[in-house]
This record gives sequence, C-alpha cells and structure tokens, in this order.
Amino acid sequence: MTYLDELREWGRHFSHWAILILFFSLFFFSFGLKQFAIFGQVILVPVLAPQSFSVLFFEIVKNDLVPEGVSFIVTNPASAFTSQALISVLLALVFSVPYILYTLIRYLSPALFVREQKAIIGVIVPSVLLFVSGMLFAYFFIIPPTFSFLYDFAPRIGAIPLFSVNEFISLVFSLVVITGFSFLLPVCMFLMSRLGLIPGIVWRKNWRIACVAFLIFAALITPDGSGITMAFLSLPLCALYGLGVFLSGRLSN
Repeated sequence: MTYLDELREWGRHFSHWAILILFFSLFFFSFGLKQFAIFGQVILVPVLAPQSFSVLFFEIVKNDLVPEGVSFIVTNPASAFTSQALISVLLALVFSVPYILYTLIRYLSPALFVREQKAIIGVIVPSVLLFVSGMLFAYFFIIPPTFSFLYDFAPRIGAIPLFSVNEFISLVFSLVVITGFSFLLPVCMFLMSRLGLIPGIVWRKNWRIACVAFLIFAALITPDGSGITMAFLSLPLCALYGLGVFLSGRLSN
C-alpha cells in the first residue's frame, strides 16, 4: 500500500468517525425520554424534547458535584447553548470510543507481529476497566472535596458563590479524563516491557522517582491546594505503579 493509499484509508476512517460523533451529538442534544403507555405498560421512548439527554446529564452531574448554595451563571447569551452542545459532543465521544478502537486495532493488526497483536488485544478489556475506574474515582473522590474546599472560602470574605457553566463543564471533564488516562499506567508499563522497549527491572529500580512524579502530577491537576485530594490521587497511582512493576516483572521470569 502506497502513502497515498494510506492517507485515503485514514481519511475514510476519520470521515466515519466524524459522522458517528456528529450523529450521537445531534441525538444527545435534541432527544430526551418521554413516557408512553402502550397496552397498559409505561415505556420510555426517545423523542425530540427540550429536556434532552445532555440537559439531564448536566442536572445529574450538577446535583452530584456542586456544593449546596452554589449558583450557576452564564456569562454571555451563547454560553447555555455552547455548554449543552459541548456536553452532547463529550457524550458522543464516549459512545463512539468502542467503534474507534475497533477500527484502529483492525487497521494496525496487519502491521504487527502475532506477539504484538496478542499483547495489544489482551490489554483492551483491562484498559477500559481501568479508564472507567479512574473516571469514577475522580467523579466521586476528587472533584467533590475539591469544590467543597474551594467554595468554603467564599462566605469568609462575604462573596456570593457562583460557578460559570462553561468553567464547570471544562473543569469536570478535564479532571475526569486526565484521571482516567492516568489509571492506564500499569497497562502502559506492561505493554512497553512486553514489546521490549523498557525492561521490567527499570520500573522496579525507579519507584522512588515515580512516587515523587505522581505527587507533582497530582498537585498540578487538583486545584484545591489542600493536599487532601492530591493524596487521594497520588496514592492509587503509586498502587497502580506497583501493579505495573509486578506485571512487567513476570515477563522476565
């Protein structure tokens, strides 16, 4: 296959991904659930509705994460629209990931050795589980204490606690996604050792440097400054690093 053929193939994949993401985005932005009674049974059916899936998702996240007494504001006429559109796109990306991963693996598999194919396929399910675990960890254990700590200072100076909708969505999304990707640490360590890029003994010898790096990383992405949420994130990362050391070490045995 020539480089031009490769570009055409990638263009075809990107167009499919874009169409899928656009379809899901429009669906989540425009459709919501409505109850219908059919033969005495109440069922939920997706219909065009102002209370769309993106709006319902925002309400759930707001109720779960925002401290009591904090009010939301929009800073310009387009903020509410762009916020709902952003939520729709983010939901569309989540639902499109399985298809994107499938097409990527199918595209790359002919260029990989059998050993490399088995290594990549074998870590797909653990990667998904770890990524989701990281997202849930951020959602329940990092974001709520961070918001509570920061907004506790508002009444002390007589300020009204407000939260811009755009800032709220951006902050929650970035923390959740970054934490999700950071939980893929043992998978990345295992793959690099499996493919012969970094021997397992290197991970084991540099665990002290890794722990310091985790503290710095956690301090950078947790904006509360209290050290509590930093510890909440750095401790599981250290444990995941230990798991990566164990898995990488088994390859040399």
